[in-house]
Amino acid sequence: MERPPTFSSFTLPNRRAKPNSLHLTGIRILFGAVAALLVVSFWVTYWIGNRVIVSGDEQITRETVLQQIQQVFSLVQDAETGQRGFLLTGREEYLSPYVMAVKNIHAQLRRLDAAAGRGQVSRDAAQKIERLTGWKLDEMERTIDVARKEGRAAAIDIVQRDEGRRTMDALRDAVPPWRVRWTSFCAKEK
Repeated sequence: MERPPTFSSFTLPNRRAKPNSLHLTGIRILFGAVAALLVVSFWVTYWIGNRVIVSGDEQITRETVLQQIQQVFSLVQDAETGQRGFLLTGREEYLSPYVMAVKNIHAQLRRLDAAAGRGQVSRDAAQKIERLTGWKLDEMERTIDVARKEGRAAAIDIVQRDEGRRTMDALRDAVPPWRVRWTSFCAKEK
């Protein structure tokens, strides 16, 4: 039967002995690899965080521009509502939505033009919306003037030519639905 080792049979390492150079090299390599991994990790974290911030800013910009475009369309619809009410009744108070919309629509068009100048929306798309809006406003103003001067029947004859409906349909097609066709609509000009 074998005897268990005793404390005296173990030898303690000499604390004054010189460390193995191969062992030190391995520690240095490991330390260098960990330090490099930390640096790369910090850089990747910074880069990803920066991309998230930029992406969020771009999303906010897209939403803002889409809201401006939708606001232009909504104001044109408000103006059209006032025009219709006036043409049907002949009462000036029905023009209130028209007057308010016309007053506000030019500011919205300027904002859209500024967004196009910053490259947030294509210049062609902004100009198309502005041109169609101008045509629709001109048509409404003309019918209101004719109704006042020549009577509502003459104004309704103009409406029945469908010029205003065609312009409104073209404007509706030019205004992208929310989050649809955004890429083609807001493609940056190159």
